[in-house]
Amino acid sequence: MPVNRFCTGVVLLAQATSLGWTRNKLRWWLKVQGWTRIHAGAYAWPGIEVGLREHVRAHQLAAPELVAGHWTAARLHDAEVQSERLDLIAPKGSH
Repeated sequence: MPVNRFCTGVVLLAQATSLGWTRNKLRWWLKVQGWTRIHAGAYAWPGIEVGLREHVRAHQLAAPELVAGHWTAARLHDAEVQSERLDLIAPKGSH
């Protein structure tokens, strides 16, 4: 799998299958290599600590129109906020 295609440290199973990987072989390879599951269909490279940035990126890979909104954007910029929720915003009419 060409690493330069997945330079964010997050990969979707759908991206890899579009490059010719079967889902079963890919799941086996991800497990053997030590990739971390972020959520269904999204994984982080081995050695990457999964945090807010990786969760946001996984959602953006699946739906590129999404942007970090309000509390999530503030947390990504190291602001102290009261909310721990993942706050993503899509343009009107995109969903």
